[in-house]
Amino acid sequence: MLTKMNKDRAIIITGKHGTGKSTKAKEMLGEPIVLFANEMNIKSVGSIPKEIGIVIEDIHYKPKVDDIIYLLRTYRGEIVLTSINQKSVPVKIKNMCKFKRAGTTQYAQEAIEEI
Repeated sequence: MLTKMNKDRAIIITGKHGTGKSTKAKEMLGEPIVLFANEMNIKSVGSIPKEIGIVIEDIHYKPKVDDIIYLLRTYRGEIVLTSINQKSVPVKIKNMCKFKRAGTTQYAQEAIEEI
């Protein structure tokens, strides 16, 4: 089992609503598989090619911690997670990842102003 562990740490992108967390995560990985933390249902991690990558959205809202930790330990490709803030991330997940900030630009507000 230890030989299959992921060597690179996953990244958690934090920021308020509309700051581009999901956009930044998708830009980092290209065309990733997008999952929500409260709806994790991947049982066969080996069937996902490591070139694709996985984005796990909203880990601050009722995450399935055991499923996420299993994914972080076994998936060989890149994993990017998103959260509104750092303190809402469960400690078990927080210890396995490194954090990045999304930024302060309010993309959602700019889109509304254009309309």
